[in-house]
Amino acid sequence: MSKWQSYIKQKQRYINERKKEIKDIKDRMSKIEQKEILYEIDTRKDHIMTNFEVVLNNADIFLKQNFFPADYRNLDFKTARDILYKQNGFIKESNDEILVSLKHYQQEEEHQRLAEYVVEKFNDEEIFTDEGKRLRMKVL
Repeated sequence: MSKWQSYIKQKQRYINERKKEIKDIKDRMSKIEQKEILYEIDTRKDHIMTNFEVVLNNADIFLKQNFFPADYRNLDFKTARDILYKQNGFIKESNDEILVSLKHYQQEEEHQRLAEYVVEKFNDEEIFTDEGKRLRMKVL
């Protein structure tokens, strides 16, 4: 028997073994009660939440790099959120601008100064929406 014939017979045995395994699995599956409830896991919400998390993280990095003073660029997200992103305020929209007003910081004067710095840098960039409205911020 040649080398190739031996190789072919070996592969045929392997294929026959796999076919037998597939047949056994099909036989076992046919014996499973068809009325058995199978649960499907819906992961759409997980995908959406992951995308929001990525967007939020990227926005945080962008803001720190472009608008925060150098001393604050290495803040972790939780600290930046607690100091700046979570601050109460108002949004007022007119025909030509969207104004975000942050309430005054009662507790920490340093947080007030940080917010004022970020707002000044943000306003200096003169950012406009797709509709042509200017985005502005102020700290009360």
